This record gives sequence, C-alpha cells and structure tokens, in this order.
Amino acid sequence: MRTLARPESGLVLTLVLVVFLFVELVVVGGLSLVMSDLQGAVAGQLAMQSLSVAEAGVNYGVAQLVERAALATDQEYAGEPEDIALPGANGRPLGTFSVTVACVYPRDSQPPACLDDPGTTDVDERDLRLIRSTGFIPARAARARRQIEVTVRRYVPAQGDIGVFGICGRDRVVLGPDTSLIGDVGSNADVTVDGPKQPPTVAGRVPAAPSLAPLAEAVAPEGRPGLSGLYTWRVSFVGSRGRESGGSPPTPVLLLTDQHGALTNIPVGGPTIVRRRIYRTAGDSPQGPWFLVGEIPENTSREHTDGQPDNSLRWRIPGAVEGRIAAAGDVACSEGCDRQVEGSVRARLREVVCPNFLAPPSQPGSKPAPDPIVQTAAQQTMSWSSLHVEDGRAVTIETLSAPQAQLHIHLSDIVLEREAQLVITGPGTVYFHVSGTFTLGEGAVFGAIDFDGHLVTPADRVHVLMSGRDPNFFGTSTASIRWNGANRVAGVVFAPNVNVVIDRAAAFHGGLFARYVRISRSSGIFLDPTEGLGSEKSIIRPSPFQYILRWYDNPYPGAPAP
Repeated sequence: MRTLARPESGLVLTLVLVVFLFVELVVVGGLSLVMSDLQGAVAGQLAMQSLSVAEAGVNYGVAQLVERAALATDQEYAGEPEDIALPGANGRPLGTFSVTVACVYPRDSQPPACLDDPGTTDVDERDLRLIRSTGFIPARAARARRQIEVTVRRYVPAQGDIGVFGICGRDRVVLGPDTSLIGDVGSNADVTVDGPKQPPTVAGRVPAAPSLAPLAEAVAPEGRPGLSGLYTWRVSFVGSRGRESGGSPPTPVLLLTDQHGALTNIPVGGPTIVRRRIYRTAGDSPQGPWFLVGEIPENTSREHTDGQPDNSLRWRIPGAVEGRIAAAGDVACSEGCDRQVEGSVRARLREVVCPNFLAPPSQPGSKPAPDPIVQTAAQQTMSWSSLHVEDGRAVTIETLSAPQAQLHIHLSDIVLEREAQLVITGPGTVYFHVSGTFTLGEGAVFGAIDFDGHLVTPADRVHVLMSGRDPNFFGTSTASIRWNGANRVAGVVFAPNVNVVIDRAAAFHGGLFARYVRISRSSGIFLDPTEGLGSEKSIIRPSPFQYILRWYDNPYPGAPAP
C-alpha cells in the first residue's frame, strides 16, 4: 500500500516569506533611523553654516557704516538693495546674505529719518542703528536660514576717554631680543617680550627702581683716557637676594670733551638693597641704550666717577619694557614678566585694548615730491606720487611759523635710502597721508631734527598716516613699514591695517599704532602718549560704530524679535 507525502511545502514557503518580511522591516527601520540622523546632522550643519553667513552680513553692514563714517555719509546708509554672495574656499558661494539698516526711533524707519526719542534721556537714538542680516544657503533657503539683529551705537570718545598706548598692535606685538623701550604696550591679541640679555647673577624678587636720577658733571680724566660726546647715566638697585631693579630716570644730557663723568646724589635704597649699579650710554647716543659701567658694593655712598671706554660696554640695563602691558590674549616674557616689565601686566582682557581707528584717506598725485617742499599757507594740502630720498641725500620740508600751521602731504610711498635724511624745519605740524609703503634704509633719519642732526621733541610735529591694508603677517611676512637698521625717527606712526617690522632702531620718539608689530635689537624708544595718539595734534579718531548694545540670534526669520 502506497502512502502519500504530507503537503508541508506550502507551510515552509509561508515561513520563509514571513522571515523575509521581518528582515525587510528591520532593514527599512534601520535605514530610516540612519537617514533621519543623517538628515538631522545635515540640517544642523546647514543651520550653523547659515548662522556664519548671517554673521558675515552683520560684519559687512558694520564695515559699511565705518567706511561711510570717514566720509560723513553714514547717516544715509540703509543697507544693500540686493543679496550678497559670500565666497567659499573652493570659489563657490558659501551662502548669501541680505543686510538692512534701520533706525531705532521711529521704529523700523529708514535712515536718514532717524530721530531722538523724547521719552528717553540716557542716549540719543539718532546715534543708534539696527542692523538685520539674514543668511541662507543656496538652493536650501527654506531649510537653512538664519537672521541676526544687532544694535550698534555711534560714539566718538572725547580726549582722554580711551587709554592710549605708546605701541598698539591689533594682531600682535613682538619685542624681540635686545629690545628695550620706555612706554606702554597694548594688543588685541598676544604680546611677546624677549628682551635684552642680562648679567647671569640675577635671581630672586625684583626691587623697586630708583625714582630719582643722579646728578652728573664733567671732570678731568684720571687714570684712563677721557670720553667725548653726549652722555646720560642711570642707576639700579640690587637686593639681598641678588635681583636687580629697573633703572632710574636718566640724568640730563652731559657733553664730555676728553673728560670723565662725575655722579653725585646717587639714589640710596631701602634696608634690603645691598649694592647699586651705574649704567651709561655710548657716546652721542644720550637717549639710550644704557650699559653697565660700574658697581657700588654698598648702599651708602652718593658719588661715583665714570671713565669706562665706550668700546668696553656690554651689559644693558634691566627691563625690556619700562611701562605697562595690556593684552586681550597672552603675555609671554622670556625671562619672566616680573623681571622684564616694570609696570603692570594684564592678559586675557575682555576689553578692546586697541580700538578700531579710522584711517584718513590718502590721495597721491602723479609727480614726485620736490626738494625742498615749502609751505606757503597756514593750512595747506599737497599731493605727490612718492617721496624718495637717495643714499646719503637729504630732503627738507620748510613749515610756516604761523600759529597752528598744518601741512598735509599725500603720497604713495615714503622711501629713504641708506644714510638719507628727511629734515623738517619750522614749528608747523606735518601730516603724511601714505597709501603704500614707509621704508627706511640703514642709518636713515626721519623727522624734525636740528642742524646737528639730533631729533627734536615733541615728536607730534610729524604724523605718518598709513591707509593701506596688509594681509596677515603670519605666512606672508608682508610689512608695508620696514625700518632696516640704525634709524632715528621722531613722529607718530598710525597704520591700523599695516604690519610693521623694525630692526636695530637707534631712536624712536612718538607713538606707533598698527596691525602687527615686531621690533628687534632696538633701543632708545621713548613713546609718550601725549606725543602719540593722545596728542592734541592727532587727527585720527575711533571708528564710531564699534560699540554693540544688543545682539539677537533669530532662528526663525520673519518672527518679531523679543
């Protein structure tokens, strides 16, 4: 008898189909989760990208107000009529933004219709602007769109409202080896001090520097040949732990003619001072640097005679910076800031150390500057293509003796070759408006000097106003201002967007405001704020739209801000 097989194939097929369906549901569910996460990540990336584009629009709007403020047309700026593309690294647009500028009062009115709100007394609403910037990504406007609203204030500080530094480098200040200066240093980034090498016997806590200078007079030489030239002296204290203070103020300049210098009234320190050191300049460099010429091994005597030959001078006086340092970034000192900086050192500040100043425009002419340049009117403007002084030559600028006389000279470049001189005579103030470079060759002298070639103070009789824009110094080493050795300069150098490289400067009086500043192997630098940007003769002013009163990130453009 034959037995028939049971119909199991249909059941197996059904089970296989069920398993396949279950696996498919699991795979589809997993893919949905992956796609959802991927879409969320993409959406987050696009949102951040659109936020960056919107921030760029805010910066663009502020920049337009700043530039127009220099031309007194900022009151009419109401934004851009068309969207602006923000280029990316590959040349393709990273995104686009729209910028509008409105009045705060009456609300949503457009410049120049801004008015003062009679209901408020703390601020004049005519000085306020509401900037709205909407950033979005191309082809994804509905998904990646962000709006930022910023309220900025026009405010020009009065004289003395802003702390002015002798040197301000917005990107960075580097004081290289064998550099010393008297003045305050500031930066919106980092400050690096790698100052003069000192005698190796220094360690412990730094005493306070003497506050008074000794007296100096010329005497007949004894035992050594006499000295000839112009000299000054300074004194430092050495404590019981071996640490040396900074130097005292310098003595008045003393002329020696085959003579020695006799010091009297040498400062005496407190009970922890065990000896004192005497420092002197080399001949005909009375503004510094100062070198060790003797040591008094006690703390009581008040007299010392100096006949140390100039060719034996080696150790410089301690203190790379005789002033204060303030930085929004870090302050680094190669031998310790408490030893190399006599004033206060403040780092990581949240304030704007070097404000954004406006550069006056430069409008150079087509012909080279003549020699001499003669001022004929109390308020006069000239335009030349360049001011180029060849090796060993001198160009004279003759200013008027009229009260408050000003001479504005517009140039493309200032170039003084080796040993060249720019001599400025008369009491008038000279303003150089330069669009290109300012270069000094070896031994070149720039500024007001007397008939013997010595710099004349105050230094604010000469102002160099640079309107150029250098790229970032790091990676390019581009610097539109270069002084290449043994230069003597008296003047205010204002170059807010220019990099500066100074090497082996012999003397510099005035002030320096720039983007990046590097000074190496230099001395004789005296930067008095009253002769720099704080001078009454300074014609620069801070950018009026760098004060932010309110910042609102609106993730839902179109919705009213709170």
